[in-house]
Amino acid sequence: HGGCLTIDVNNKKSIAKAITFLIENKPLRKKLSLEAQSSSIQSWESYSKEIMGYHRVKNDPRQTLGFVYYDISHTGLYKSNSGIQRVVRQVAKSLLNQEYKLVPVDFKDGNLQYATKKQLQNMARFNGPDSSLWIEWQAPSSDDVKWYFTAELNHDPEGDYYKTRKLLCKAHNLKSAIIFYDTIPWHLRSSYPPNFSAGHKKYLYDLSLSL
Repeated sequence: HGGCLTIDVNNKKSIAKAITFLIENKPLRKKLSLEAQSSSIQSWESYSKEIMGYHRVKNDPRQTLGFVYYDISHTGLYKSNSGIQRVVRQVAKSLLNQEYKLVPVDFKDGNLQYATKKQLQNMARFNGPDSSLWIEWQAPSSDDVKWYFTAELNHDPEGDYYKTRKLLCKAHNLKSAIIFYDTIPWHLRSSYPPNFSAGHKKYLYDLSLSL
């Protein structure tokens, strides 16, 4: 902010020399005086608020989380809005509204690709997230991509979604987050079609492999 002459305050000779210099240099003395008068002096209250604000920003998880791959493989195409699709939509909406950097992805043929415009439009249905809030595609090789988040429940009778997903996370050094729903279709399998219960059993087994 100016208004002072910086010196080594622990050196007597430096202090004496600075005093003499200011006595003999009237233009500099006037300049520093005007700077000091125009400088705003913080109160302890404003200073403490500034420090607290700095720490809030520094400790904000959004600053360190990086980009997050958010899987919308099923919900992006599914025409209805069951309990699972509501979770996928509302979790995404909540995170996006808090300005987390979500990259919408479609897991296809063992690889991740950016979700299509049609998938994003379908996600926006049923009070889902605004399509304009998603982050543009970021390559898995980017150091800024940190997480792969799956809120979908992936029944994959013929494939190895969770196993492949684990290998993909390992290959690109991604941290993994998966929402686990429940075991009801297996524990209460007498109330469900046999193929549905069997599919849920495989889901539970596959999910355990992804940890």
